[in-house]
Amino acid sequence: MGTGKTISTILGFAGVYRQMSWWRASVAKRNPTTGQIDAPLEKKTVIMVPTGVLLKWEAEFRAWTTLGDRLLVTNKVEELTEEAIEAALVIIVTPEALTNAYKTFAYDKENPNEAPEDEGDDDGTKKKKKAKQSKTWMRERIVHKRNAEGKQIRAHPFFQMLHRYGGLAMFVVDEVHLMFNPATWKGYIANELALRARYRLAPVSYTHLRAHE
Repeated sequence: MGTGKTISTILGFAGVYRQMSWWRASVAKRNPTTGQIDAPLEKKTVIMVPTGVLLKWEAEFRAWTTLGDRLLVTNKVEELTEEAIEAALVIIVTPEALTNAYKTFAYDKENPNEAPEDEGDDDGTKKKKKAKQSKTWMRERIVHKRNAEGKQIRAHPFFQMLHRYGGLAMFVVDEVHLMFNPATWKGYIANELALRARYRLAPVSYTHLRAHE
């Protein structure tokens, strides 16, 4: 933190919503039944950040924006309720929370009894093996859960939101080098969100870039 990524993200967020406001007005159509203008569906911004910097991101957003109750910040899947998601314009969340939300209705058929993701406990050998796999390989392993009647369990409210709103206005990934591998749960979910976002941002610190020169 402290390298300007959060402020850059807030500026990007402001720019996106200014452009989206113009875009909404330019393509708006009146509903023939109600006579009201139907706005385009994408309107949420999701920011995925490591747990260790979650509160810092929240502090900066509250200091630099007037979002108030329209800002949802959490690292707990229990707090990603339909009501909280509906009220929020910006959702700052950890990959672990989204992973656990996804696992409420889907699972890895090769590891059906796996615990909630905690890559901090993962060993280097397993990570290295996963890194060699592909997004297609991961997608083919994922199975949707079914209830006692054999019906598919509904998606978690967070992922229902993607379909209800037609996607995201913007998706931001902090520390993308920790979350980009599509053969891990967090990487797979990050990829799914990125594909459903009109705009995507991956802020990278100068220090991290220098470390990889």
